[in-house]
Amino acid sequence: MASNDFFLSAKCWLTLIAGSTGLGGTTLLPQPVSNIVRDVNFLVAARDALMAQPAGTAWFVVTGPCTNAALLFAAYPEVVDHLAG
Repeated sequence: MASNDFFLSAKCWLTLIAGSTGLGGTTLLPQPVSNIVRDVNFLVAARDALMAQPAGTAWFVVTGPCTNAALLFAAYPEVVDHLAG
Protein backbone atom coordinates (compact mmCIF):
# COMPACT_ATOMS: atom_id res chain seq x y z
CA MET A 1 0.00 0.00 0.00
CA ALA A 2 1.44 3.36 -1.00
CA SER A 3 1.71 5.98 1.72
CA ASN A 4 -1.20 8.03 0.35
CA ASP A 5 -3.62 5.11 -0.29
CA PHE A 6 -5.17 5.56 3.16
CA PHE A 7 -5.92 9.21 2.45
CA LEU A 8 -7.38 8.43 -0.96
CA SER A 9 -9.65 5.83 0.66
CA ALA A 10 -10.62 8.25 3.43
CA LYS A 11 -11.45 10.90 0.84
CA CYS A 12 -13.90 8.51 -0.83
CA TRP A 13 -15.64 7.89 2.51
CA LEU A 14 -15.64 11.57 3.37
CA THR A 15 -17.44 12.30 0.11
CA LEU A 16 -20.11 9.76 1.06
CA ILE A 17 -20.59 11.37 4.48
CA ALA A 18 -20.13 15.08 3.71
CA GLY A 19 -21.17 15.19 0.05
CA SER A 20 -19.19 16.62 -2.79
CA THR A 21 -19.16 20.08 -1.19
CA GLY A 22 -18.36 18.88 2.33
CA LEU A 23 -21.65 20.35 3.52
CA GLY A 24 -23.95 17.38 3.22
CA GLY A 25 -25.88 15.45 0.64
CA THR A 26 -25.50 12.04 2.23
CA THR A 27 -28.39 9.65 2.71
CA LEU A 28 -26.46 7.55 5.25
CA LEU A 29 -27.34 9.61 8.34
CA PRO A 30 -30.69 9.55 10.18
CA GLN A 31 -33.06 12.46 9.81
CA PRO A 32 -32.86 15.06 12.62
CA VAL A 33 -35.40 14.58 15.40
CA SER A 34 -35.99 18.31 15.78
CA ASN A 35 -36.05 21.37 13.61
CA ILE A 36 -33.11 23.69 13.12
CA VAL A 37 -33.24 26.55 15.61
CA ARG A 38 -33.08 29.87 13.78
CA ASP A 39 -34.65 32.32 16.20
CA VAL A 40 -31.87 32.38 18.83
CA ASN A 41 -28.10 32.65 18.93
CA PHE A 42 -26.30 29.29 18.56
CA LEU A 43 -24.83 29.60 22.05
CA VAL A 44 -28.27 30.03 23.59
CA ALA A 45 -29.62 27.13 21.53
CA ALA A 46 -26.75 24.86 22.61
CA ARG A 47 -27.14 25.93 26.23
CA ASP A 48 -30.90 25.32 26.19
CA ALA A 49 -30.48 21.90 24.57
CA LEU A 50 -27.86 20.79 27.09
CA MET A 51 -29.70 22.19 30.11
CA ALA A 52 -32.85 20.33 29.03
CA GLN A 53 -31.00 17.04 29.64
CA PRO A 54 -30.55 15.47 33.07
CA ALA A 55 -27.22 16.24 34.72
CA GLY A 56 -24.39 14.02 33.56
CA THR A 57 -26.18 12.57 30.53
CA ALA A 58 -25.60 14.83 27.51
CA TRP A 59 -22.80 14.48 24.96
CA PHE A 60 -21.32 17.50 23.18
CA VAL A 61 -19.34 16.45 20.12
CA VAL A 62 -16.94 18.91 18.53
CA THR A 63 -16.31 18.07 14.88
CA GLY A 64 -14.08 20.97 13.96
CA PRO A 65 -12.23 23.78 15.71
CA CYS A 66 -13.11 23.97 19.41
CA THR A 67 -13.89 27.70 19.46
CA ASN A 68 -17.67 27.23 19.63
CA ALA A 69 -17.29 24.79 22.52
CA ALA A 70 -14.93 27.20 24.27
CA LEU A 71 -17.41 30.04 23.83
CA LEU A 72 -20.26 27.89 25.14
CA PHE A 73 -18.35 26.79 28.25
CA ALA A 74 -17.04 30.29 28.92
CA ALA A 75 -20.46 31.92 28.56
CA TYR A 76 -22.46 29.17 30.29
CA PRO A 77 -20.21 27.15 32.64
CA GLU A 78 -23.28 25.53 34.19
CA VAL A 79 -23.72 23.31 31.11
CA VAL A 80 -20.64 21.29 32.12
CA ASP A 81 -22.67 19.64 34.90
CA HIS A 82 -25.05 18.26 32.28
CA LEU A 83 -22.32 16.61 30.19
CA ALA A 84 -21.42 12.94 30.21
CA GLY A 85 -18.75 13.54 27.62
